[in-house]
Order: sequence, then structure tokens, then C-alpha cells
Amino acid sequence: MAAKSVLSILAAAFLAASAFAAPAPAYADGFFDSLSITVTPKGKDAVIMRKALTAASKINGKNRAVVEQRGSNNGAGISQSGRGNVAGVFQKGNNNTALGTQNGNNNALAIVQLGNSKKANVTQTGNGKAQIVFQAGW
Repeated sequence: MAAKSVLSILAAAFLAASAFAAPAPAYADGFFDSLSITVTPKGKDAVIMRKALTAASKINGKNRAVVEQRGSNNGAGISQSGRGNVAGVFQKGNNNTALGTQNGNNNALAIVQLGNSKKANVTQTGNGKAQIVFQAGW
């Protein structure tokens, strides 16, 4: 399965689960108009998430990066050093910024931004790290 497909499936599953866990408030007046969740599993959960996110990057040990943007004035950058890293940025909205840096081997990162004017700057250093950052605004 291609890296884009794996990351798209995982991002969609995470978004669906998050929709039930953190519904938007009935009225958002600027006081509570955004939500950021970072998931950094440990132990067996980290192994499962890393394997799912890195399945496609195992081909020849290459690094994989995917950026999907829907909206205007979004910016994303991914820097990878090492082998077997996979990273995806998914942005829907306007004026979002996401930077992902991976230094090491076999790391997995997904940044999901929904809404407007979200900012994420995530660095993974070491080997075998797994992380999902989810940001939404109403």
C-alpha cells in the first residue's frame, strides 16, 4: 500500500474518532475556538502505530513524505534525515502552517490541521518515534 494511502486511512480514522471525543461547542465566541491534541503512544501502542504509519516506508528503507492541502495560504514543510521515516501533513482550511522534522530512523509522524490559522512545529529525534498531532478550530 502506498504511503499516501496508509497515512490517509490513519488520518481519516483518527479524525473520525476525534470527532466523537471532542465535539465542537454549540457557541464559540473566541474563548474556546480551537483544540490541539498530540498523541505520543508508548510501549505496544507506539509499536502498532509506528508499524501502521511506516508500512509503506519499509520498501528499500526510504523516507516518505506526503502533504495534502485543501484551502488557501497553507504552508507545510517536512525535513527527514535517516532511513525508514514517514511523515504526513493534512491541512483543510486557510492560513495553516505545519513543520515536521525527523532525525533518526523508523519514525512516524502525522500532522492534521482543520480550520484556520493553526500552527504546528514538531521534531522527532531518535529512533522508532511515533506521533500524531491533531489541531482543529471552530
